[in-house]
Amino acid sequence: MTYDEKRRALKDEFDARVASLTKQREVARLEHEEQLADIIFLQRAEKTRYEADLLTLAELERLEEEMRLQAELDEQERIEGIGKVTTFDLWNAVAQRKMPKYSPLAGPLDLDAFGEALLFNIVGNPDREVGSVRYEIDYRDEAGKVILQKTQVENRAPHAVFAKDRSATLVNAFNLMPGVLAVTATCFTAIRGGGEAGVPVTLKLTITGKGSGIKPARTARVPMSFTADPNFKEENLPKAIKEPYAQFRTLLVKGGDEM
Repeated sequence: MTYDEKRRALKDEFDARVASLTKQREVARLEHEEQLADIIFLQRAEKTRYEADLLTLAELERLEEEMRLQAELDEQERIEGIGKVTTFDLWNAVAQRKMPKYSPLAGPLDLDAFGEALLFNIVGNPDREVGSVRYEIDYRDEAGKVILQKTQVENRAPHAVFAKDRSATLVNAFNLMPGVLAVTATCFTAIRGGGEAGVPVTLKLTITGKGSGIKPARTARVPMSFTADPNFKEENLPKAIKEPYAQFRTLLVKGGDEM
């Protein structure tokens, strides 16, 4: 029963008692003045009790609201104590380092501004040591069509949105394309997204430009090899992989996980 319902119930009970006593008062007035005085006293006592009950209800309601607000503050403090991702950096996945000009990431990202095709990853930075970071990725092209949707959990730093290789030391390389990338990062106290969850933080990044495709770069840290097939034609691909191939292309770090 809500407090408003309790108040109405008290009012109904009060009105009923007063009506009964009023009737008795009228009878008593005709019979005995002494009895009339007693009934008047009882009426006043009922009003006093009713007003006291209302005050009690109001105090209980106030205390209950204070307890609810305090519980919310305690829960928020507990969650914030777990940690959260405060910034995201753009990494050059070939050179295996962040790009200072785009770290932290903020605002639109113009692919044409790089002057050449680069292979990227995005790294989230927790505000403290955490067990793992879970990324929920929703990447769509300019027409709203899904490029990539997946959940990725990173146990070690750097906590790469597009994952790391099997050694968990090198960030994978990903070919960004024009569209909107939304990444929700949640820190956890244990590995593999276990334990308690922290405050989710979302990065929403608008990516513009032509996205000129993959261009291999020389690096000793990320060995790459490519085999050209002179007879390759995209239209000859099986239907099951033609559409994903057309939507996006990834470069697999040798021995790494596929995105």
